[in-house]
Amino acid sequence: MAFKLSSELVDAAKGSGGVIRKKKALSLLQEQRYVFIYTTTTKMIYSGGIKNNVATDKKKPVTIVGK
Repeated sequence: MAFKLSSELVDAAKGSGGVIRKKKALSLLQEQRYVFIYTTTTKMIYSGGIKNNVATDKKKPVTIVGK
C-alpha cells in the first residue's frame, strides 16, 4: 500500500500518473460540454426558438386554473 502511494506521488510529480490522466480527461469532457451547450443555446436564440417563451411574452398573461 505504501509503495503504491509513493509511486503515485512520484508519477504525479512527473505529470504522468493515473490521477493526472483522469483529471485531463475530466477537463476535456467539461470543455466539450461547455462548447455543446454554448453552440446549442446560440443556435436556439438566433433561430427564434427562445423568442416566443411564455415567461418573456408580455401579450399572454399567465392564468392559474383551479383557484
